[in-house]
Amino acid sequence: MKDLWTDSTITLAWIRSRSRIWTTLVANRVSSIQTNTDSKDWRHVNGVENLADFITRGCAALELKNSQMWWHGPEWLKLDQSQLPVLNVRVDMKDVPERNRNTLVLVAERPHEEV
Repeated sequence: MKDLWTDSTITLAWIRSRSRIWTTLVANRVSSIQTNTDSKDWRHVNGVENLADFITRGCAALELKNSQMWWHGPEWLKLDQSQLPVLNVRVDMKDVPERNRNTLVLVAERPHEEV
């Protein structure tokens, strides 16, 4: 098992559900991810511990140079696989904006009556 990480709960919701319920762009990307990975391998990392976000949060170069987390990762990442924290992230699917909303339109026509 390999661990794949995201700090996006929305992304986890996409990956852990059927791709066809999403808009075309998201469905295509999710389908590709689901083909190439196992959804059970995806884990959540909170934004504070996401190293990729250090720079975007305005981290100064000196602060980055001296950051233990930047150079070694979060402490829990050094734990054995069985000891990694399990974060049960739940997303209310109706709140996900990329949800494919199918609309059904019915048109009923009446025959023209002759006068």
